[in-house]
Amino acid sequence: MNGSNILECIREDDFIEYFLFPDLGFLSEDEQELILNETLQKCEDIVRDITRHHLWHKDGFSLRPRTSNTNKLLEGTQKNENLPPHLYGVTHFGENIEDEWLIVYIVLELTRQIPKLIGRMIDVDGEFLLIEAADVLPEWVNPETAENRVYLHDGKIHIIEPTFSEGKTRVNINEVVKCIYDDAVKTVASTEIQNAVFKRIEGYPKKSRKTYILLGCMFQLELQLL
Repeated sequence: MNGSNILECIREDDFIEYFLFPDLGFLSEDEQELILNETLQKCEDIVRDITRHHLWHKDGFSLRPRTSNTNKLLEGTQKNENLPPHLYGVTHFGENIEDEWLIVYIVLELTRQIPKLIGRMIDVDGEFLLIEAADVLPEWVNPETAENRVYLHDGKIHIIEPTFSEGKTRVNINEVVKCIYDDAVKTVASTEIQNAVFKRIEGYPKKSRKTYILLGCMFQLELQLL
């Protein structure tokens, strides 16, 4: 079993999964694969610049394309569901919760810099971004109704309201992605929700760079004491 398979099979409490959906429209499978790989390259360039001074506690940020043959949601996080072709990653962050929030910053930044890119993130708590905004959420939001309803696009938080799914508790991600691309459908979360999440990632990526410098100084001190 290779490393990536091991990473997918081991489900721990300290992980974050992230999904990035480019706008693939009605392209052929070959064209979709080309766009996915081009988007992957753009993402890697942006992430490399953001994290060049960051020391990951456990796993780093990594993406890989998932197409029609490999795009089932992983067991252990959600029920299996066919997804649009996308880029996928999972990071185990160990005891360093700040790595998880750096990834939130990264995914938001990717959706801001890459046109029509939609992001989605979940961890062991599910839609964990809503926990950060718990005090300002609409009354309809609860763990049962929030599943599959939180996305990132154009550097903003988007929430799919019950009116979109005609009262259904669970929404289809394929339909949600199309909905977010539709300017006629208002999915951008309230300013209060945006501010709650943005406050949590305030200072990134400089905050992670300060940690990098501090760890470097500690390492140098340990060497001097040997």
